[in-house]
Amino acid sequence: RGNVFTQQTDIQRALLLKDSLLQLALYDLAAEQYKTIGKMYQHMGHMSSAERSFLEAVRFGQSGKDSVWVAKTCSRLGGFYAT
Repeated sequence: RGNVFTQQTDIQRALLLKDSLLQLALYDLAAEQYKTIGKMYQHMGHMSSAERSFLEAVRFGQSGKDSVWVAKTCSRLGGFYAT
């Protein structure tokens, strides 16, 4: 079992990685990173930031990922809204 608590420093590192991925135009990986960041924000209770991250994941994922990935990410967003 790993660390189940997200800390602000973890999010800062994830955001730096996301920025690097965008600079390198690796949009499919950036989409995955946005989804991870959304989960991290959700664990911390920062729901508006989590929502923005999930929506960005879907936006970037639609250009590079397959439809199953987009559907799963939209499902994740739906679960977030249900929470």
